[in-house]
Amino acid sequence: MEIALVVIKSQRWGELWLSGISLERYKAVRKKYGLHSSWAIWSDPTDTVTSNMEDISFFDEDSIVEQLNPNNILVGLNISGYIPKSFENFHGRGGGAYKIRYATKGTDLWGAYLTDIIKDYPERMATNVRKYLRENKEIVEKNILSFEQEIKDIGAVNPKIYAFGNDAY
Repeated sequence: MEIALVVIKSQRWGELWLSGISLERYKAVRKKYGLHSSWAIWSDPTDTVTSNMEDISFFDEDSIVEQLNPNNILVGLNISGYIPKSFENFHGRGGGAYKIRYATKGTDLWGAYLTDIIKDYPERMATNVRKYLRENKEIVEKNILSFEQEIKDIGAVNPKIYAFGNDAY
């Protein structure tokens, strides 16, 4: 089993911890969660702030595991539309995902796991998602259990979870 270990030093707390994911686990995560999740890694922009957002070719390289940190998890509310390719979530030109690229570059959050708490409910408007969840409380419980399993499946140990906005929190 191949495991990539990365030593991360938190500037805020001065902590040191080991993080990493095996290639085998990475491939399993990609197969199971690839249409709902991704990792906080992007190609560098070229001419505009959103350029190269859709380039996810690096996810096909085995060495990518060296940059991944499953102990940092960034969570959105739900996907805003259909995700056609594995690990394409959070990597399109549309929307504000490009801001995450700039916010994480050069920080401990580069390489974090990206996912949405609500799966299989594509909707752009958070107000519609909130309404749907109020009317279907069993969906909330189902997705929380699914998220807990997802955390285990990525191999997170004492993860730090960051929610994008109040709705995801």
